[in-house]
Amino acid sequence: MIEVNVELVREFLELHDFIVYPLKKTARWSKEKERVDLLFINPRPLKSSPPFLLQGNSLNGLRKGIVKILGWHTEVFTPSLLQRSKEILQFAEEESKDSSKKFFPSSDFSRILVLSRLTRTPSLRKEAVRFLKEKGIDHILEFETILWYLIEKVEKNRNYYSDILEILRILKQYRMLKKKQLEFFNRE
Repeated sequence: MIEVNVELVREFLELHDFIVYPLKKTARWSKEKERVDLLFINPRPLKSSPPFLLQGNSLNGLRKGIVKILGWHTEVFTPSLLQRSKEILQFAEEESKDSSKKFFPSSDFSRILVLSRLTRTPSLRKEAVRFLKEKGIDHILEFETILWYLIEKVEKNRNYYSDILEILRILKQYRMLKKKQLEFFNRE
């Protein structure tokens, strides 16, 4: 369900104090909806330039942007999969950038692709990054980064208005979610 994926990304951006605007599934937005899922503005951007692969607080260097979310959680994005993906190619098209200019009149915004994970094979990963940069994608954000950030930030003794954050809080309260562990074997 795209709605859950969009909600996860929205919560992630809002926890970074971004102002987020989800595009609705209406006839008015249908053309943009095919290409863009979220818009955001960072009211207090840092002067640093964020890396291509966004991690945690590296987002704080972004000023504003458009986001395309591909919640294909069973897929590992290799160069061949990226090249065949209709959604990525549509998002990378100049028409996507042009349609976003009604929200951001200047062309000074980032195009961010959110996906399950890029391949870990170094040569294929390098090729995938090169392909995406050539297509005009400014940054990649992986779901693992989003989920770990949300889990870390949720406090088990606080109530949230967000259903997703509240579910994470409850799971954390009952010790079903824990921080990343560095140990491979349980020592008792």
